Amino acid sequence: MAHGHSPRERIVVAERGSRAAGNSTQAGGAIVAKSRAIAVGTLYAASILAAGAETAASVAPGLGMTAKGTLAAMLRHPRQR
Repeated sequence: MAHGHSPRERIVVAERGSRAAGNSTQAGGAIVAKSRAIAVGTLYAASILAAGAETAASVAPGLGMTAKGTLAAMLRHPRQR
């Protein structure tokens, strides 16, 4: 056996080497990757909301926030007739 490792130890070492590069150095790599994905998704959703609010504010500056959100949604998704 190479370097005195048992077959099971060699499998574990091989599995560690096959993990994604960014996750292999941190404990709980899958958990870290999931939390990063959630954070990125949250930031993405926030940027979409901000863009919609900007659109509504430029079209109808005197409306309240709820009306602006509704207007922005209507502008983003026009009805198919």
